[in-house]
Amino acid sequence: MPDYSFPWTNKNEASVNITATNDVDETTKEVTLPKSNIIETWPKGMKPNKSKGHITKIEYRSTPVTRKWFTIPVDKTDYKEIRITIEYEGQKEPSTTQLFGED
Repeated sequence: MPDYSFPWTNKNEASVNITATNDVDETTKEVTLPKSNIIETWPKGMKPNKSKGHITKIEYRSTPVTRKWFTIPVDKTDYKEIRITIEYEGQKEPSTTQLFGED
């Protein structure tokens, strides 16, 4: 069964709010990322505690793309991409769902 605990609107996409903060101000932007651009890590041999995680890395890149119409180049643009790495703490205690036989 797929894990839909992250805010997936589609099984291949996630809608997230990214907030950048400095001493002057704060800016928030809602973005939709492909699931492959969100890297989730946790300690080896443990289950992730998805309520206790933090972003360890944000990568930005721009890939040049030539738009074509029936193989004829029309224009050039940049495809902008964000990759986010989230590190979760490991669960040391068993989940309470085991009490009801759901885990």
